[in-house]
Amino acid sequence: MNIKITTIVIIIFSILWVIVWNNFFPKNQKIITMSMLELENKIINIVKDTTPSIVNIVINKDLTIYRNDPFNFFYQEAWSISRKVWGGTWFFITEDWIIITNKHVVDDNNADYTVILNNWEEYVATLLWISKNSDIAVIQIDIDEKITPLKFIDSYEWDNSNIKIWQFAIAAWYALAELQNSVSFGIISGINRTIEFQWEKITKLIQTDAAINPGNSGGPLINLEWKVMWINTAISWKSQWIWFAIPLSQKYIDQLLKSVQ
Repeated sequence: MNIKITTIVIIIFSILWVIVWNNFFPKNQKIITMSMLELENKIINIVKDTTPSIVNIVINKDLTIYRNDPFNFFYQEAWSISRKVWGGTWFFITEDWIIITNKHVVDDNNADYTVILNNWEEYVATLLWISKNSDIAVIQIDIDEKITPLKFIDSYEWDNSNIKIWQFAIAAWYALAELQNSVSFGIISGINRTIEFQWEKITKLIQTDAAINPGNSGGPLINLEWKVMWINTAISWKSQWIWFAIPLSQKYIDQLLKSVQ
C-alpha cells in the first residue's frame, strides 16, 4: 500500500514539475538570453560604427645617443635618433579632421605627433589648442576628403538624464598605445569626482569600471545610444577597477570649436 501511494505521489510531482518547467523556466530563460544577445549585438554595432573615427597617436622624440670612453669615465654626445616614446588614443570631432585628446598626451613641445588612422595610414598632426583648465587638447590633420565625427550627448549636467550612475559605458581603443580593437564595457560608478593628477587637481570627473589602460588616454567613453559622454583621462594606481573620464557634450564641443577655428 505504501509503495502505491509513494508511486502515485512521485508521478503527480513529476507531472507538476514538467508543467511548471515548461510554462515558466524556458520562457524566462529565453527572455534573458535574448536580452543578453541584443545587448551583445548592440555593443558590436556601436564599436563597428564608431571605431573609424577613433585613431592612434604616436609620440616621437629625438633621443640623444651617448658614446663613452674605454674606461667609462666620460660620456659624449654622439648622435640623435628619432624613436617612438609613447602613444595614445584620439577621436574626430569634426568632418574636417579636427581631433580631441588629453592635454597630457601632447604636452611635450619637443615631440612630434603622428596620427594613425583605422586603415593604418599615417599623418603628421598639427597642435591647435591646449586647455589651461582641463586635461583636453585639440589637433588636426590635413586630408581633402571628409570624415564622420563621433556624436555627443546634448549636455552633461549632473541632474540631466544623459548621465546616470550605474549606466553602461563602452571604452575604446588603443590600450598600451598599440593594441587596436581594445574595447572594455562597464558601468558609471560615480559623478562629479575630484582627483589629484600630475600635480594638478582635476574636477567634475566621472568614475567608471570600464577598463581604461595606459594608451587609452584621449579615447571616448560611449553610451548605448552611440554618443560620446566622456573622454578617458586618468587611472587610480592605488586601487583596481577605478578609472576616470572628463565629461563632454555637444554644447561644449561647439564652444570649443569656436575658440579653436
